[in-house]
Amino acid sequence: FEHSYADGLAWNRWLSEVWYHMQGISAPEGYSPLPTLPEVAELPGSSGPRLLDFNVPELLHVNMRKAKAAAQQLIGSNHTKMLKFAGFGKEQIKRWGMSPDGFVQLTLQLAHYRMYQKLGATYESCSTRAFFHGRTECIRSAHWEALEMAKALCQDTVAVRPGFTPLSKSQKLSLINSAMAKQLQVSRDATTGQGVDRHLMALGKVAQGVTPLSAALSVGDPEKLPAFMSEEPFSSSATWALSTSNVTTPWNVIFNFGPVSDDGYGVGYLIHDHEIPVNITSWKPSKVSDSDLMADSIEASLTMLQETLDGVADAK
Repeated sequence: FEHSYADGLAWNRWLSEVWYHMQGISAPEGYSPLPTLPEVAELPGSSGPRLLDFNVPELLHVNMRKAKAAAQQLIGSNHTKMLKFAGFGKEQIKRWGMSPDGFVQLTLQLAHYRMYQKLGATYESCSTRAFFHGRTECIRSAHWEALEMAKALCQDTVAVRPGFTPLSKSQKLSLINSAMAKQLQVSRDATTGQGVDRHLMALGKVAQGVTPLSAALSVGDPEKLPAFMSEEPFSSSATWALSTSNVTTPWNVIFNFGPVSDDGYGVGYLIHDHEIPVNITSWKPSKVSDSDLMADSIEASLTMLQETLDGVADAK
């Protein structure tokens, strides 16, 4: 749904309170019970629903048909794949001593590396609600430590040379732990106002003449945008190969959204106790992205991490 005026986190909270109430089960600590309203057989007088008649001119009908056709074309060009991974879930990840969300983010980095032999710019939304009027910030999960982890776990897929010594399981585990520590750091930085994306966006707007006093939806003068913001590596760093979000709730079984770049992926995921549903989207015209192949790579990456962590991590 379109939620530019309200973050998904708030919607999840509202829907969760209603869901717990409907199920007749106790809500988690901090949730307020819904008020009890009197039941009525009918609404008196003009308080009830009434039919609204709309006078729609023909020109508007024409534009509505055009908009519908454009929307159908957009929907038809979207390639959606649902992965319902049932090998393990939140409980097992916690037994490994890891953050469930951080674990899935590292999995996505590994999956991307397995397909493309490199990491891609990754956007994970987080809330900055601790600040007055705080909305969101970007957690950038594609970092050096994740790359080193991915290289280590994929070492069996590269051509070996004389003298090549494969990394041991404990060495791989060390790199996974380093990547997790970095992921937790960038997540903490983003949620505490130390991210970079909103700051740079604001600087770009100010440079183009847009200020808090400007008229709503002002775009400013694009010609005044600093050169480095349209050049490499800045431009590619904001062309999201992976646009991701986690909205785990007990009542949610599927969560998805579209990719935000021509050759990128939209990855909506949930982390339940014993399963990890992941919905992957991409654009059909792209010759780079493929939702089916990415789903296979994510599933294989989850298994690779499990094989490395089982036993070694439990013995810590």
